[in-house]
Amino acid sequence: MVIDGLDECQPQEKQIELLDVLHRVAHEVPIPLAIVVASRPEHHIWEVFHSEAFCHCSGHLMLDNSLNPDADIGIFLKTKLESIRQKRSEEFRHGVIWPTDEAIDILVRRASGQFIYASTVERFVRSPTHDPIERLNVILGEAKAGSQNPYDALDNLYSTIFKTVDEGVIKLALRVLGFILIRELEWPAKYGGNQGRSPLAIEDFLRLKHGDIRRALHNLESLLTLRHGSHQNVEIFHASLAEYLFQKGRSKNFWIDERLVYSDITESFVHRLMDSNVLRQYFILNHDIMLARAVSTETLCQVLATSNVSKLLALSSSRGQAVYSGINACPTLLQIATHVSTMSPHFPSILSEARLSKMVAEFNSFIAAKMKAYFRNERLLALLVTATLVWHNHIECKDWGRAFFTDSASLTSGDKNIDSTHGFWLLREEELPPVVRYVKTLLDDPAGDYVISRQQYTNITLHLLRSWRSQSDGYPDPTILDVIWQPLFSKSICRRDIFREAKTILQSRSWRERSGLQRAVREYVSRAEDQGITWVQQIFTKPLTRKFRNLKMNNSASRAPSAKELHYRLPSWGY
Repeated sequence: MVIDGLDECQPQEKQIELLDVLHRVAHEVPIPLAIVVASRPEHHIWEVFHSEAFCHCSGHLMLDNSLNPDADIGIFLKTKLESIRQKRSEEFRHGVIWPTDEAIDILVRRASGQFIYASTVERFVRSPTHDPIERLNVILGEAKAGSQNPYDALDNLYSTIFKTVDEGVIKLALRVLGFILIRELEWPAKYGGNQGRSPLAIEDFLRLKHGDIRRALHNLESLLTLRHGSHQNVEIFHASLAEYLFQKGRSKNFWIDERLVYSDITESFVHRLMDSNVLRQYFILNHDIMLARAVSTETLCQVLATSNVSKLLALSSSRGQAVYSGINACPTLLQIATHVSTMSPHFPSILSEARLSKMVAEFNSFIAAKMKAYFRNERLLALLVTATLVWHNHIECKDWGRAFFTDSASLTSGDKNIDSTHGFWLLREEELPPVVRYVKTLLDDPAGDYVISRQQYTNITLHLLRSWRSQSDGYPDPTILDVIWQPLFSKSICRRDIFREAKTILQSRSWRERSGLQRAVREYVSRAEDQGITWVQQIFTKPLTRKFRNLKMNNSASRAPSAKELHYRLPSWGY
């Protein structure tokens, strides 16, 4: 089994994960199997192969000059270039020796053991729309002799290739390459996913004319594959191209500023927010990276300043709104606009503080009506608070509401109608809407308009306890319960009905289901005793309560309580 180019697999965590899988396969698959992994000696990969687990079952072969790579590179170049001459013999004068041994020797020296140099030369020379003799002479004339840096020759080759691009399209070519080479962002399948970009998708997203991509990349086919179909992805031949273009010291006049690429992508996203739910979805998914990487530009400020928040919110229909409708894209838009405005001292008149304040006010006015719908009804308020806790803890559970909000006592049909029609539609069958992130910041603002009192938190906690107790089949994913109880109990007033409901549940639920609640109640009991509340002893006897409070709750979700822990715990709950 041969794994080639491990270092090009992204992100780095996947490289380590793949090595672990291969290690297990080599030990567990009952067949004779040898695995060859080819990679640049990146530090994290080097560490894995030198770890104790790999040392005794792997060997290391450095592909350096000790293996005489120059001989292989020379054979490759001579064979490939002679093949070009045979296929295009009418372009060569009779009796002319091409390529010469001297030319091959020069190219071999310039390759410095890097096979990518040789393969790139071959692709550059064999271009069907150019004279191969002239193309080879261009390379030989640009190559620098005696270079000690193995990448100098490759950089010179890349620079030579980019100099063949017409001045009128080089700027567009670099813009397109920047878009293709950025891999950190998530992309929908329509735009090639995370594996590539098709000419049609690039033109659509960057708002280019049909055919612009092919015109811009026409002279770069020695570096990439540009297939005939507009729906097929543009494929870059080697990762070294990105390293060359994104390092100013290497690419010089052809340098691509990564920050400007992210700004360009952000600008295109903002331009397209009105177009489709798919683009709004990936605008939201990628917002953290865009915030961290994009820089302020004049055109980005202009696009943000002219964004129409009212029209974007109008895309949020009362019922049937998609998860990534306008209301869910607005918080991301405003966050990016605020971030860019702080970085744009040169463009204060474009994205002014007054303009930004107006955009925020438009959105807050729209949100206010929906927030009131939840604050008028404690059942709906419980739904809203629970949703923010689920979102805050990054729990991916599409049916999270089934834990508390299935029967009519916990949420009536009228409540559900308000949620979907006048609210944020939290109980949709899909995931929680991203606007919940913004709602969480509103609820957490102690000076804001949506402060929830301790009395309200207490009523919410009691409501959720009773709702969960009424569920006959429990809940399939206790993870969601672990993150709900602690923040609710910590903000609740110590009341008898809360203790009694908690005790009833702890007596009836399985250990895995009650573990999160048990930790929250332990702190709740401790707080009640510290406040001098004596009636808690009527529900939990004092000695056992003390033992329960002081017990080291170090059991995790993957371990059941020990017999000693159960000895203290079970009697205190009346078992």
